[in-house]
Amino acid sequence: MGPGVENADADMVIDVLRVTKQWITKTFPSVSSLENLRFIHAIGDSMHPTFNDGDILLVDTGIFNATVDGVYVLDAHDRLYIKRVRRRLDGVFEISSDNPSVKTVDVLNGGHEVQIKGRVVWVWNGRRVGVIIVTGK
Repeated sequence: MGPGVENADADMVIDVLRVTKQWITKTFPSVSSLENLRFIHAIGDSMHPTFNDGDILLVDTGIFNATVDGVYVLDAHDRLYIKRVRRRLDGVFEISSDNPSVKTVDVLNGGHEVQIKGRVVWVWNGRRVGVIIVTGK
């Protein structure tokens, strides 16, 4: 997101977030493989309101082509970006941010060296959804 983050040479395990195989297969029946799922943190606000800085994203790293419109992890110029990729009616791929205040749109015309590292399939945003107030009688 934003200006991108330097691409690490290898996965860095900081902690473990566990999900069940049953939940994965039920929620993502078309995931490429359970072994290809990785968690990453969103950094920056370029994809707001879709997700925010600090959200945890579940990425299917077995996807290397944008066969469907979606949000992808992209590697360009040794930096990782999280951007929306869509195919326009003329067949050209367009990469954009979701945040209207930092809206960027790039068209892939073959002159860019961009690799797809995976597709974002889920986001954990950790936002409070409501407050329950208990009052005594």
